[in-house]
Amino acid sequence: MGSGFGYAYRHTCRMDDEIMARYVPLQNTKGSGFKVFFFEFRTKFMVEEEQGKRTVVGSERFHERCVKDEGACIVARRRLWEDYWMVLDETGSLCCDAFDYARKSEIENPDRDVIPVVVEIEVCTVQQAGEPISATFERAIQPDRLRPVYLNTLGVRPPYPVSPMLESHLRLLPRIRVESVEQGRALMDACQICSRKPTIGDVITHLRCQHAFHSHCAVKWLVHSNLCPSCHSQEHSFVKPKIKAPVPVPPA
Repeated sequence: MGSGFGYAYRHTCRMDDEIMARYVPLQNTKGSGFKVFFFEFRTKFMVEEEQGKRTVVGSERFHERCVKDEGACIVARRRLWEDYWMVLDETGSLCCDAFDYARKSEIENPDRDVIPVVVEIEVCTVQQAGEPISATFERAIQPDRLRPVYLNTLGVRPPYPVSPMLESHLRLLPRIRVESVEQGRALMDACQICSRKPTIGDVITHLRCQHAFHSHCAVKWLVHSNLCPSCHSQEHSFVKPKIKAPVPVPPA
């Protein structure tokens, strides 16, 4: 377990053969002659009150495929550091633990080409002394306030049509983490997309016109519109790819 200001993290690792059935590409690596470490990161987001009561506020999962010795969990490092607000040392420690577990499992299973590892992560927003529990929930890290996972990696496709150039633009949007109430107020009064005021832990993005929004709100907006929601100036010129309507099949 580790913690930053008002946040705590725990993780465990285990092998899980169900991954083999869930991810079709894994089947293609059998008999390939090289070792593959496949990690599925399962995150549970919680709020912990001063008395110790815990409330689950969301969950997410993402995966990463690593060829042995080519690098330890690059996708996970970015997600943990940029979106879970985990400090760099702690991020590195978690990813190294996962990779070390995979190496140990490889030794114990020499005949396996794929080592499937589940990394269970708890991201806990902890109520501070004198802090109203409503404020704790307001600053809680939870999936609906995070950027989509596909922006952390080139290997995960978005669940809806996004052109590669738009995806690249969204990935490069500037991001500022709010670390104090005063800093948040200086960045924006309130997000004009969701109407929430900035709070500690929020990530703020300025568009080209310098209007500020929650980063996750800006991403969701710009997938469907190329204009700033405040001043309607153009933020990008990328059009979503059109989806061809299915060709009707004549009745037999």
